[in-house]
Amino acid sequence: MVTQYDKISQKFKNADESVPDVTRPILYSLVTKKKGKLLDLGCGYGEDLVHFQKEDFEVYGIDVSKEMVKEAEKKSQGAKVSVSSFEKLPYDEETFDIIFSRYALQHSDKITPIFKEVSRVLKKGGEFVFLVTHPIRHYFEKKTKDYWKQEICSSLILGGKVRVEEPSHKLNEYINKEILSKFDLIDFIEEFDPAAEKIKDAGKYPSILILKFKKR
Repeated sequence: MVTQYDKISQKFKNADESVPDVTRPILYSLVTKKKGKLLDLGCGYGEDLVHFQKEDFEVYGIDVSKEMVKEAEKKSQGAKVSVSSFEKLPYDEETFDIIFSRYALQHSDKITPIFKEVSRVLKKGGEFVFLVTHPIRHYFEKKTKDYWKQEICSSLILGGKVRVEEPSHKLNEYINKEILSKFDLIDFIEEFDPAAEKIKDAGKYPSILILKFKKR
């Protein structure tokens, strides 16, 4: 399957490397375990893989984009990277100490299967740290202005250099009774990412949602 990121992998990499990033320091600070196996869901071109390699983690990465995986292999040089969906991870139960994700989960139509797979491959006490597009931003981008209806949203990102499309999501897809029966919520952060397009006449709003869970 050809993804939108197969078509724009080099353009995305160049743009991401050229724009100041305020999100990674926040995400990195939430990873409190200092060793073990780490999986990056949606590893992209490998920027986060390299960071965690320097922190002495045993690093794995998956992405649905074949072209992004090629870039990640070149950049990380040693991380175990493969093409895979998030809904069916190619790993055994309780493999990882940390699962990390930045701007990736929201590209899937359904979030529930991802949490089920994360719970399966994450060790007890393991950390799940991720960043997604905030549902409020999705709402402002939607044509229907129906919060509960899923719709493909078009986002201009990275200083206006890249346009991507992703399905809208609701907040309770990321925090709900089923999730909280398997995970403890450790942190909940709402911020605005300057790398995202500012939506005209929307006032002040969060563009990203960062969550940290610990598996029970």
